[in-house]
Amino acid sequence: MFLRNHLIHGRNRLLLTYISVLYLANFSLNLLIYRNFSIVSLSMGVIFAAILFILVRNKKRPVLTMYFMICFLFCFTFFLTLTHLSLVSYMLFWLAVILSALYLERGIIVLSGFLKGLATLYFFNKYQLQIFPGADPQSLAFLLLFDAFLIIFLLIVTAVFKKLLDKAEEGQQQLNSILNNTDVVTWSLNLQTGRMLFSPNIEKLSGRSPEYFIKNKEGWRSIIHPSDLSYASKEMHKQLLGDMKPVEYRIVTMNGEDRWVQSRGSLVKDESNKLIRIDGVLIDITPQKKLEDKMIQMALHDPLTGLPNRVHFNNRVTEALERVKRKKQQMSIFFIDLDGFKKINDTYGHDVGDVVLKDVAERLRAIFRENDILCRIGGDEFMVLLEITSIQHAEKAAKRILEELASPFQFQERSIYVSPSIGISIYPMDGLDIESLIKKADDAMYAVKKKGKNNYQFYSIHTA
Repeated sequence: MFLRNHLIHGRNRLLLTYISVLYLANFSLNLLIYRNFSIVSLSMGVIFAAILFILVRNKKRPVLTMYFMICFLFCFTFFLTLTHLSLVSYMLFWLAVILSALYLERGIIVLSGFLKGLATLYFFNKYQLQIFPGADPQSLAFLLLFDAFLIIFLLIVTAVFKKLLDKAEEGQQQLNSILNNTDVVTWSLNLQTGRMLFSPNIEKLSGRSPEYFIKNKEGWRSIIHPSDLSYASKEMHKQLLGDMKPVEYRIVTMNGEDRWVQSRGSLVKDESNKLIRIDGVLIDITPQKKLEDKMIQMALHDPLTGLPNRVHFNNRVTEALERVKRKKQQMSIFFIDLDGFKKINDTYGHDVGDVVLKDVAERLRAIFRENDILCRIGGDEFMVLLEITSIQHAEKAAKRILEELASPFQFQERSIYVSPSIGISIYPMDGLDIESLIKKADDAMYAVKKKGKNNYQFYSIHTA
């Protein structure tokens, strides 16, 4: 029903254009050739044109507008013929009948045939000498018979076209049925109008119906995530230049959910090789993106504590080094080893050891700032990066670690104690690269172990 109304609305616009051109041509001829100017005729024309324009623009009742347009077209043709009594003016009725057939609606064709028959009877009986000079009553029968044959012909042509359209629509419905059972959305961007049309599956993906995008020319832009809009627009421009690589970006659904989509398109040109539109598909790749994120999370994080692992830590330290070098600031690396942790595993089992490690991670998280980087590098060893720090701040953080881990860990009414040995290196005094800073923090940590554990120490040449 929506598609039919949309097509009828398009024909209404076409017919409104034809009537406007015909009216302006008639008015100009009367003014320039016949010197005949009627303010009443002009006023009535403007009034009826305004009514038609409002009806067509309104779009609410396209079928009713269609019948009104055809009736108005025949009335206009009637008065035009009445003003200029000639066979040429009368022939405009046949043009009106043919134009009505553009709707591919049997009811409209029958109505136009009926109105054409009434016009033939009226003008033949009233103005036979002016329009049909030399014609006899038999000529009227031939005219009416010709009108009937024309209407029958148009009805047959309409039936054939309707049948072809029904077959095409059936094929489209089958294709839509297949597409609706997948996460694929088809789209078409008209380069003349800038309007993008989507298949019904867009509602399942974005929460917005295809009609939303028909009514809103910029509707397709409004669903793209604001952070991805600039990128998506640039990639769309590249497609116009022939770069048809797949584009991935996020859209925002009606309920505010972010979904990842992959857009693929192909250029469509007309007979003169002019680019007229881009057709493509939109594929929901949110599950794949979530799986990728999960795999990245697993690859870069410790599965037990959820902290970044050594690989992630090294990447973040590399980035931090670049920043502090540019700003000529300091940063520190902490190397933390839990004292006597092997004894906990041997005494209580690895399950208890895992619980302690998780608790240690949570306590350490509470100490450091959001931009500090805490990681577990394996076993009972942790590392921390304090970006934009000072020796005083690093010392304060080390004391906090000793305080937090001094409290016992409770497990099944047992109190388990664990202490840390902390080695600290400072950029740029102790090194200018990751390897040097980590090694010197490790050396400082082993110096603490040798001195009795449960303490912290900054790297110095005497600890090496």
